Amino acid sequence: MKRRAYFAWKCDTLEDVDDFLKNDTGGEWWEYEIVKTYEVSQEEYDRFASNLTAEPPQWLNLDVITRTVEEGKVVVGAIRVVSPNRPALVINTEGYGYARYVTIEK
Repeated sequence: MKRRAYFAWKCDTLEDVDDFLKNDTGGEWWEYEIVKTYEVSQEEYDRFASNLTAEPPQWLNLDVITRTVEEGKVVVGAIRVVSPNRPALVINTEGYGYARYVTIEK
């Protein structure tokens, strides 16, 4: 299922992503489709969300990201990271080795 969201970019922490999205400070609107979902513990999620620009943890495979053009529109393949009692993160790396673009799934 395709969705559309505003993605923050180059944010270090989940709090930075939240501030970026609330203040609309130059992010990117993209259509995206989830290609992989990771269900992780709260501890793994918190460790990852506290340093989004660091090298990703071993459980996170960023190679599944794709980008296609459908009817003249770019559709980004994105990763979803979920954990109990935490907001779901949607990640587009754009080919980089870290969570370069992130949004909080609504």
